[in-house]
Amino acid sequence: MSGHAQAEWLAEFLRRFAAPPQLLVALRNARRPLIACHEDPDPDCIGSMLALGQGLARLGARPCLVSTDPLPWALSQLPGADRILSPERLAEAAAEGVGAWDTAIVLDCEPARTGKAWPFIQLAPVLVNVDHHETNRSGPGIRWVEPGAAATGELVFALLHSLSVELDASMASNLFAALQGDTGSFQFENTSAHTLRIAAHLVERGASPGELSRVLYENREFSYVQLLGEVIRTLQRNSDGRIAWVYLTREMIARSGLPASEVEGFVRYPRMIRGVEVALLFRESEDGRIRVSLRSRGRVNVAELASRLGGGGHTRASGCTLEGDLQTAMTRVLAETERAVAQALARDIDR
Repeated sequence: MSGHAQAEWLAEFLRRFAAPPQLLVALRNARRPLIACHEDPDPDCIGSMLALGQGLARLGARPCLVSTDPLPWALSQLPGADRILSPERLAEAAAEGVGAWDTAIVLDCEPARTGKAWPFIQLAPVLVNVDHHETNRSGPGIRWVEPGAAATGELVFALLHSLSVELDASMASNLFAALQGDTGSFQFENTSAHTLRIAAHLVERGASPGELSRVLYENREFSYVQLLGEVIRTLQRNSDGRIAWVYLTREMIARSGLPASEVEGFVRYPRMIRGVEVALLFRESEDGRIRVSLRSRGRVNVAELASRLGGGGHTRASGCTLEGDLQTAMTRVLAETERAVAQALARDIDR
């Protein structure tokens, strides 16, 4: 692509995803920002958080990054991931007097979905929320929510350009991981021409698609594959085959020796089955709650479904967390999913 053509698509992208002026002012004024992501971190939220933190550091800020849940091994290999703190370590930092955050930045979720990091976020006098989930409809602070973006990483890419931050290889790699994660390695329908042009731009700045793919998807423990076999044996379908699900108990995860953060991707396997409209993964967490991942083939908006269950996310990929035991959660979610599938099929017939 010529320099002129590249400048044209970038200008068009920045016009389409123009950050609110007050957001840019808040980021430029941030000297000690606290940047947080959602529970069960994924490549988009971690890649976006790392890239934005690195960019703000270029502008003279001293960012502090926090994730409520431990990072999966793959995400811990992204450039700068060793700087991400747990809420416990964040509390120690606050006690040591280094927690005087002037700005809190929440990426890829509603602020309350930051879990144990939320009390620290509330201490900052300025709150910024940048997200691309359609279920993030209201909340405190300066909000920039663009459901048309394929990933929050696209919005962070726009922010860094608007802040005149030159991308280096680390930032480019983190943003590429963000895009790769939320587009299913550029296979999902949210992959736009802009997404691919951004990806090419990031490769030009030093991101390595092959290396990132190996880190994110092709470095699993032997126990991961063993656990996958055990999970596949829990596979079930409803009577018409339009809903399929698997589950993980605390005992299954404990036997594997893997951190719970490693298993989120198991939901892709029931989604592979021909005829399935909605795939589900139920996982018992250590705190006694049930975490549910929902994936759709397209007919069913699982963001709306998850919202009815107290969660949120994308049209085709969402999640929620429920109180109670595994069987009760499965019964409730499956009943709601049956209704959602029936409504979607009825709409298709009406059309």
